Amino acid sequence: MEKFLVRTQNWKRPLPVTGETGFTAASNHPNAKHARVEIDSDDMPSDPGLRKRISEYELNVQDRVRRAYLQKGPCQPVNHIFPQTIINGRLRRFNPSWFATYRPWLEYSIHKDAAYCLYCYLFKSQNEEGGGDAFTSEGFRNWKKGEKLGSRVGGPTSAHNKAREKTDNLLNQKQSIQTTLSRQTDRSRL
Repeated sequence: MEKFLVRTQNWKRPLPVTGETGFTAASNHPNAKHARVEIDSDDMPSDPGLRKRISEYELNVQDRVRRAYLQKGPCQPVNHIFPQTIINGRLRRFNPSWFATYRPWLEYSIHKDAAYCLYCYLFKSQNEEGGGDAFTSEGFRNWKKGEKLGSRVGGPTSAHNKAREKTDNLLNQKQSIQTTLSRQTDRSRL
């Protein structure tokens, strides 16, 4: 049997290298393409104005990045003094009471003084219509029109509600592909 085997060097587990991207990759793993990438949510920016788009992450880690942001929850600064902006001759600012009204999805960027939608950030595709980039990358700053935050939700087929549904599905572990495959594998072993 020994003559059919080709001996290779023992592979030693690499030390994790965490970059500014917020995830750890084992790039010197022999199968680096298939190496598991670990997400370090502490290295991921909480401020939505400083985040990179989900589509800029490698495809194989996007769901883990989404889960990490969902575990962190929306960026809703407490006790922050929101700066005032002159709009049509009147001073306006972000109203922190909007956090209570739109708790699960509304985010605020201290860096950009702008509001964002967590669901839409996580799941809005680049070619999807509706909502533009105001709530995903540019930020919403029209404090005079705060009621637009409520109209943002829209009908059942709106971009926001589709993103919310995708969020719910991601969080529902019973529907995940990994869980389904694991369950089928367990059944086949029996």
